[in-house]
Amino acid sequence: MLSQDKIKSLIHHSNFDLCKYALEYFSESFSKDEEVLGLALEVIEKLNSFDERKVLIYLSNLYINEENFITILNKLSRKNSNYDLYEKILINAEISLLEKYEKQLNTAIKLMKNSFKQRIIVHNKTTNELLEELKKFSEKNNNKYINEFDFKYGKNIAYELSMRKDIPIDKLLKDFKQNGVEDEYDGYYEGYLAYLFGELKEEKAISLLIPKLGSEGDLINEEAMKGLGKIGSDKVVEEIYQNFKNNTWEYKLFASGVLTIIKTEYSEKINEELFMQEEDLSIKTELAANLCKLFSKQAIEPIKEMILKEGYDEDNRDLREDLIYNAIANNVEFEEMSSWLKDLEKEKSRTNNIFKSTLPIANQNKIGRNETCPCGSGKKYKKCCGTSEK
Repeated sequence: MLSQDKIKSLIHHSNFDLCKYALEYFSESFSKDEEVLGLALEVIEKLNSFDERKVLIYLSNLYINEENFITILNKLSRKNSNYDLYEKILINAEISLLEKYEKQLNTAIKLMKNSFKQRIIVHNKTTNELLEELKKFSEKNNNKYINEFDFKYGKNIAYELSMRKDIPIDKLLKDFKQNGVEDEYDGYYEGYLAYLFGELKEEKAISLLIPKLGSEGDLINEEAMKGLGKIGSDKVVEEIYQNFKNNTWEYKLFASGVLTIIKTEYSEKINEELFMQEEDLSIKTELAANLCKLFSKQAIEPIKEMILKEGYDEDNRDLREDLIYNAIANNVEFEEMSSWLKDLEKEKSRTNNIFKSTLPIANQNKIGRNETCPCGSGKKYKKCCGTSEK
């Protein structure tokens, strides 16, 4: 596994796709390293608006300091076709920055003005008011589809609660345990609490969140996955491992997602063990991709052998691409690399044309989280360009 400093250096790599792969590493792990966004903004200065967008989709999960905040705010003051993604980065900044630059943001923000105002409003409420509002808002929207109400508003409340020192964590853990439901579009309160536990890095929530990875509903699976990933401790990784072998396909899929978020040597070790043991091709493909995203050098050869002898889940991703980026980062070459790169270049040319036809995304109808991403990657939107939605 490469060091974080080495991976940061890849952001300026001459191979643009490897640059994006390095940024995905930090985006997936909700990195708090403030240097990363600055490095990405340096790269963007050299790009056209089309390639700029390909970088921006990875940046809204990253920590933003005041210097980078001002840089992006200045970009919004000028005409920019990618303003929607720049807005997402600003909206996720610390509340102190939003308040300090409230006047400028009111002028610059176009698409996400409502979300910006919500951040300010919820910040000015008491902790008890926020707890009551979150529960009422969740109950009010039970039985609605996620695109039929402002789901992000509940996230804004939960995020603000995570900043409070007087939050009654034991009561919320009890609420989560008592109020869990299985329906994908019911029980939003449970989903918001899973998000909150992740922001708090609450280890007491691990045993409650782990079973939710195998739930039939898509929402709670995803929020539990992100929550556990943000907690990010060795205990989370160990619990994933202990519950993996004989569990359901749904559990394994979302558990693999947790291991994607947690970028540690122990996560790499467990990923490798599970990869060697797994028989389901789709899950094994996910675990192989995880190892590549961790830039695991020792995994290069066994993953190459898997591709050549067993194959992989081509409907999910092109595992050859993950392997090549991992190999380049680790200065490893193998016989098939040249021909695979040519294949990938042909496919990239095709998907670029599809991606261009979707621009500007900001002016189109909202894309469903489970719909195929319009960029042409073949992945679900939530696992591709939708990763910029925190």
